Amino acid sequence: MPILRHQQHSELVHCLLVILRYLTRKARHRDADLETPATQ
Repeated sequence: MPILRHQQHSELVHCLLVILRYLTRKARHRDADLETPATQ
């Protein structure tokens, strides 16, 4: 049982890391879009 619980916990953490990485990349891309008009 503890092994299964640990495996589920690892999968949950992995999903959170993927979502966090996606959000940070999306935010960084949005910042780049905001900076583009200022330079032009």
